[in-house]
Amino acid sequence: MAIHQDLAGLLKESVSEYLHVAHECLTHQKAEGGVYGFPAALLLFTILDTIGSFHRGDKSFSSCIDGKNRLIDGDGFKHYFILNTSYYSQALTEAQIKKIYDYYRCLLSHNASLAPGRGLEVGALGEPLFSIDPSGAILSIRLLPFYYQSVIATDQFLKRVESILKTSTQAKTINKKS
Repeated sequence: MAIHQDLAGLLKESVSEYLHVAHECLTHQKAEGGVYGFPAALLLFTILDTIGSFHRGDKSFSSCIDGKNRLIDGDGFKHYFILNTSYYSQALTEAQIKKIYDYYRCLLSHNASLAPGRGLEVGALGEPLFSIDPSGAILSIRLLPFYYQSVIATDQFLKRVESILKTSTQAKTINKKS
C-alpha cells in the first residue's frame, strides 16, 4: 500500500492485492467449515468491474453480445460486457450479464445479499464460471473457476495497463480528481 503518482502503478498494486486476498478467502477454511466465499466473490467482481470500466469508451475494443459486436459504452452492467472478451472467455447474453450484475454484484456489494434462489459455490478448476439452467438463468457463481479466470484477466490487463489508460475515459475521469 502506497501513495501513487500514476494510475497504472496504483492499479498494478490494487488489483493484484484484490486477487491475492480473494485467493486467501478461497483457500482459508473457516472454523465452522467452508471458505470466505462472499468476500472472495465481491473482490473478483471488483476486478471484473475495474477491467471493464477502463475499456469503457474505447471504440477499438468490443465484445460479442447476442451475436453483435458491442462497445462498453456505459457504466454499470455494461462494464460486465468484458466477460465476453478474451479476459474472461464467456459467451453470455446481454440479459445474463445484466442479471449477474443485478443479482450478484450489486446485491453483494450494497446489501451483503444475493437474489433468492441464487448462490455461490466453490467449484473446481475446469468447471464453467457459472451454473446455468436450461432456460439460461444463472443459478450460481463458481468461485474457484472465477478466481482462476480472474488471474488470467488480471495478467492480461496489467500487462497492457499503460496503453489501455492512454485512451480510457475512466482514467481521464479519475485523473481529473487530482
